[in-house]
Amino acid sequence: MVEQASLPALRASLTEAASILRICRAMLYRRIKAGEIRVQHDGVRAFISVTELKRYVASLESSAPPTPAPPRAPRPGRRPRAAVA
Repeated sequence: MVEQASLPALRASLTEAASILRICRAMLYRRIKAGEIRVQHDGVRAFISVTELKRYVASLESSAPPTPAPPRAPRPGRRPRAAVA
């Protein structure tokens, strides 16, 4: 029988990512909404890559503010929000 080498995790669920970063999920969602952390979608599930987690932590260590992620294209079938006067 051939033994399989265990592969390192390449991405984490949002709950796992919050735990790794030692922040609550609400704070993680705020960072995502602000564009500070990029998310990968696989079907209906959302993940954050290990590389992205390392990039975010490195951005916190530098004196410059974190670079926001580029704006996402709107999802098909969604209506844009109306401006509130």
